[in-house]
Amino acid sequence: MNGEIPLDDFEQWVYNNKELEELLSPDQYFNLISFSYSKAGARHELINLLTSLAGMGRYETYKLRKLIAMAMLRDQNLPKYLTQFYDLYCDGYYFLRRFGLGFGLSMFSLPADYISENWNELDVKQTHKLIDSITPELEQELRRILNWLDNDEIVLTGEKDELDRYDYIDNRSAVDRKNDDIFPLFFYINTSKPPWWQFWR
Repeated sequence: MNGEIPLDDFEQWVYNNKELEELLSPDQYFNLISFSYSKAGARHELINLLTSLAGMGRYETYKLRKLIAMAMLRDQNLPKYLTQFYDLYCDGYYFLRRFGLGFGLSMFSLPADYISENWNELDVKQTHKLIDSITPELEQELRRILNWLDNDEIVLTGEKDELDRYDYIDNRSAVDRKNDDIFPLFFYINTSKPPWWQFWR
């Protein structure tokens, strides 16, 4: 659904997967098996079809889990993934506050020993330096989010409110919710030039 699988491969998977007929209703299976995968705009229409089958909540959960998995790889794309967590926080997933501000926003406020404050203006060498400098707490924080999803402490609905921000169900404890307001001091703290948000604390 995220464009990871070529449409041709997905089409063959649908035709060869006999379990789909058992898992889906007759109408759902027919819609999937008769879909025209080669027509213009097929990918967009397929996403809409699959979303209707799986539900928007499950689709949004899949996307967040995928983002977590990609961030755990700590490859050269890690800074980009971290900024996506910040974007999700700004778009309404406020349970990502601690992570989005602690890691994601810091990609745009790098210490003075980098050639730029912005991660996407770094050269290859400095990008590797940036990734290496991200503390081990990264995986711990990612697993904390994953644990919320696994235990239904955070349930994504796939719906948006009147302000076009993502909605979700928050079943976490009061302690976990309060911890969202605690900013971890990660690698980007620089005593000579602190991140902009420290001036407001």
